[in-house]
Amino acid sequence: MIKTIADLLRELMVKEAAELDEEAVKHGPTIGTMYEGLARDILDRVIPAEIDVRVVDGFVEGIDGTLSAQIDAMIVTGVGRQIPYTSNFVWPIADVIAVFEVKKTLYGNDLADAFEKLRTIKRMSEAHVQNGTSGVKVAAGPSFRAFAKATGHYPASIEAIDALPDELNYIYHTMLADQLAPVRVILGYHGYVDEQGLRKGLLDYLQGQGVAAGFGASSMPNLIIARSNSILKMDGHPYVAPLRDGWWHLLVSNAENPLRLLIELLWTKLGDRFGDIFPGDDDLELERLAPFLDARLQREDDKLGWAYDYHPLSKEEMVATPAPNWDPEAVDICEIVITQQLARHGSIDVRDEKFRSYVISEGIDPDALIADMVARRMLAWVDQYNFRMIDAGTVFMGFMPSGDGFSTTDADHLMPWLTRELGKKK
Repeated sequence: MIKTIADLLRELMVKEAAELDEEAVKHGPTIGTMYEGLARDILDRVIPAEIDVRVVDGFVEGIDGTLSAQIDAMIVTGVGRQIPYTSNFVWPIADVIAVFEVKKTLYGNDLADAFEKLRTIKRMSEAHVQNGTSGVKVAAGPSFRAFAKATGHYPASIEAIDALPDELNYIYHTMLADQLAPVRVILGYHGYVDEQGLRKGLLDYLQGQGVAAGFGASSMPNLIIARSNSILKMDGHPYVAPLRDGWWHLLVSNAENPLRLLIELLWTKLGDRFGDIFPGDDDLELERLAPFLDARLQREDDKLGWAYDYHPLSKEEMVATPAPNWDPEAVDICEIVITQQLARHGSIDVRDEKFRSYVISEGIDPDALIADMVARRMLAWVDQYNFRMIDAGTVFMGFMPSGDGFSTTDADHLMPWLTRELGKKK
């Protein structure tokens, strides 16, 4: 569903941008307004008409009354105020869902300008959340799940999160801050001609900042688009990957349709706010995500800061990066029984005698089994001894005619997968 919508919108966007390119107007602000208007039109088509959301341009207002620089496009809810005799609005940060910096041509200077504007929006969001009188109610479930998928830990509470080592604590709070902040997108119609050029452009910009404060993991935009190329932030809303030797897969790149990524980001954000009203992605071919920049918290001279590890992939290596296919988790009967018990009880103590005796009776080491299921991110540790499932909701389990077992909570992908696999058997 999402891939189909994204493909249609991409065709429209390319066609309309080509017509704008042919316009004889040479006035810079007018040219910018045309491309910003096209962006707002595309965004309008992504948002269901039945929810209280609209696309405007103007200024974001912080809790202290200060205004951001002019924002090319904002997805907002609630009530803002229109600036007299203009089409611009001033909108309170609490009700801004996404912000977009739109560039006709995205290269180094425009990238730096857009990056800085979006950092300002992030700071305004953090000030709003941290303000004791803001009335912000934090439903942290999405960030707990994102954190568990990245780290294999699903702590029982915020207090338990704070008791974790600093490097894990910071990852969680970065994910939570991104959950609560507007989605931040840089959209360039032209500019860097390929995926490698966009990666180099962002890397050069970040390296030029040196050790300047304010360029940590939380400052990164959620999505940067130039032509059909994009750089995506893996903050768990919804994209995430397990840590690699303590390194967080923070940024990845893609050279397919960036609107597919954008719709996933927006629908996830809107779903967190308005409930589960959006169709899931049922396409079995997933996005091809090439590793770009990993992050890790480190201490130096009693100060904590983010260190980055760059993946210097060649064009050939990026092209060769396969687009993975969706499959449910392959499980055996023992893993199905454990999953059933977790669905019933919520968590299991690895020291529990009934649990251990059952697994041993199947000829399996209980500790090794749970460690493997956590590594596969089927499960996560609640604390030193208790483990649970990561995803809430209905668990679908079964056996194929071959006898192979499967388990998943992803109903959207499961049905087309079963159709495909059972069709093979015929």
